Amino acid sequence: MFFLTLFVYFYNVIMSVFLKKINESGSLFLYFPYFIILIVYGCLNVASLSVDYSIYTNWLDYIKYDNSDYIVRKDPLFQYISEIIMVFSERVDYVIYLFVILSLFLKLLIGRLFFLKDVIWIYFIFVFSRFYILHDLTQIRASLAISLSMIGYYFYLKNSKVFYFIFLTAFFIHKSVIVFLLFIILLNYIKFYQNKIVNIVAIFLSLVFYLCSESISKNFLFYIDDDRLSLYGEGAYINNSTISIFSFYVLLKFSILLFNYFSWNKLTINEKKINYMVFVGLFFQTIFASNAVLGWRFSELFAFFDIFSLIMLLKYFDEKTKYMYFLYLILVSVLILYATYFSGKQVF
Repeated sequence: MFFLTLFVYFYNVIMSVFLKKINESGSLFLYFPYFIILIVYGCLNVASLSVDYSIYTNWLDYIKYDNSDYIVRKDPLFQYISEIIMVFSERVDYVIYLFVILSLFLKLLIGRLFFLKDVIWIYFIFVFSRFYILHDLTQIRASLAISLSMIGYYFYLKNSKVFYFIFLTAFFIHKSVIVFLLFIILLNYIKFYQNKIVNIVAIFLSLVFYLCSESISKNFLFYIDDDRLSLYGEGAYINNSTISIFSFYVLLKFSILLFNYFSWNKLTINEKKINYMVFVGLFFQTIFASNAVLGWRFSELFAFFDIFSLIMLLKYFDEKTKYMYFLYLILVSVLILYATYFSGKQVF
């Protein structure tokens, strides 16, 4: 993993020079070997890198013999696709390999949709640091659903009805994305996210939520009648803990909101929507701070927006400041990589 990390950073830093001189097709050509290496390494090492590997292999073995109706199954589209793959090969690891490839492809597609080629290299560094181990190789269903939701969000911004189809697909892969959809729909009815003071209020409210987290979490699990959510309150996750207010990801969101506050007059409406998603993710982290698994599960739905928000400020800096900010982003990506892998924590 250490050498792969060095490869990712060096490759993308080198690409930052070449991308300014080539067209879109050329950038895809140059990144083809990069993604092949990520795919091959991931498929060869997923069993050792993913803490959920045995869970998925056991589940896929179960899917082969499950005759229940797809509608009543958990995450039916994921199971249906798995069964189709196993028609051609009964090896469950091939199913996992295919989903790893698809997950990485969706990350590439998100980069192509949201970022200019001049800055896509820093996006690729961030998605490797943030998602490669945690999502692409471990939380496979969530990775696919969240990535599809981000593509759906792109079409939402374009007022395209494709948005509904993509979200429906994501929902049937992992039903948690309904939360993501609800907060997007809410954007149609609120305007307060356009006021810069909302960032200061969000930071203050997150501190209040943090102090009340235990009570909120217990009441939420008590009143929400859902078999899967109930597991979070019944000790099913032996690594469950609490989220500290000084957790790296909480502090990162604080810093993002402050950066955006001081750059507010330059931000576009769509960039203010990204900012809104950042503090929604922060709210979930602090509301469920006493139940870390629940807090991380919900906040992960909005994790892409942290990356988007960090990168979107680049265009507002002059050349000298931009290079300094690039160095800051590289440092943040290293800290993210440490927080998601090298720290050895299993709950994110």
